[in-house]
Amino acid sequence: SVFIPTPGEILEQNVPLVADPQTGKGVSCPTFPDSSPDCTPNPVYPGNLDDYYSMLAHGHIVAATGNSDSHSDEAEAGLPRTYLRVGESANRGTMRNFDELDGVEALKHQRAIVTNGPFVELWVDDHPIGDHVVAPDGKVKVRVRVQAAPWVDVTRVSIMHGGRGIKVAEPVKVFTLCEAPEATGCVKKTDAVLRLDETFEVSGLDDGAFLTAEVNGERSMWPVYTPNEIPAIAIGEAVGAIGSAFGFSDKWGRYKPQETQAVVPFAVTNPVFVDRTLKQALTLTRTAVPLGPAKEGFQPRRITDLRRFLATFHGE
Repeated sequence: SVFIPTPGEILEQNVPLVADPQTGKGVSCPTFPDSSPDCTPNPVYPGNLDDYYSMLAHGHIVAATGNSDSHSDEAEAGLPRTYLRVGESANRGTMRNFDELDGVEALKHQRAIVTNGPFVELWVDDHPIGDHVVAPDGKVKVRVRVQAAPWVDVTRVSIMHGGRGIKVAEPVKVFTLCEAPEATGCVKKTDAVLRLDETFEVSGLDDGAFLTAEVNGERSMWPVYTPNEIPAIAIGEAVGAIGSAFGFSDKWGRYKPQETQAVVPFAVTNPVFVDRTLKQALTLTRTAVPLGPAKEGFQPRRITDLRRFLATFHGE
C-alpha cells in the first residue's frame, strides 16, 4: 500500500507537500493518491490497522478502540471516539442508569466501532460486530450500513478480510460513493443520514477468518475539526463559519485555514469472526471436594466384599 512507508524509514511529523496550481502554496496530498498520481501521502502514524489485523491473525483477540487527548489549552479533544453496543443498558433514559459492567462486557467481546464521524454497522449471517459465525462452506451473507451527519463525507466503504495465514488484510468488497453513479457504476453520494445499506455474499473464507468494515471520506471536516499545523480558531468564529451551511453566509471569509494534514472522515469496526467448525472448550465434570471440616467426625467403613469395591474402579 502507498500509505505504508518502507522498512527503516524514520517517521516524524513529516508529510510531503505539493504546490497548489492556483496559489502556488504547499498543500498536503489528497486522501486518495489516485486523484493525484504525483503525490504519495505519508501519514504521521501509518500502519496501525495493519498491526491490529496482524494481531488478530496471530490469535491475539483484543478490542480496537479510539482515543483523544489534548496537549495544550488550545488543543481540541473528542476524536476519534469508541462506540459500544451495550444492549438495553443504553435505553434507560439517562447515562446515570447506564450499567458500567455492560460497557466492560461490550469491550471484552469486541462489540465496538471506532470513528471520528461516520457511524458504521456490520452483520455477518445476521451476527453483529464481535460475534462468532460458523460457516462450514466458507460462504456468508454480509450486510453493511453507514450513517453520517450531512457535513461528514463518505466516499468509500471497504469490507476487509483477514485471518490465519493472511499476511495483510485485504478488501473483499468495496463500495465507492460518487455524484454520478450512472456513469461510473458507483453508489449515489448523498447528504442524507443513511449513506449506504448493502447486503451481499462473501465466499472462500477459511477457518479462523474475520471481517471488518472501514469507511473513508475525502472532504475535510473543518471547522468542526481543525487541521493540524494551524492555530485553533475561536469557537465563535467556527460557529459563524458553520452558519453558511444554513444559508446565513456563502463564504468562509478570512477564517478559511491553509489545510495541512486536514482531518477527514474515517471509521472502522471491530471484527466478526468466521470459523468452518464450531469451537467449544472441553469441560470435565468433577466431584466437588468440601473445603471445610465435615459436620461429623470421620467414620471408617468396613468393606465386606473387596471384589465389588474394586469393580467400582475398573468395571465389571
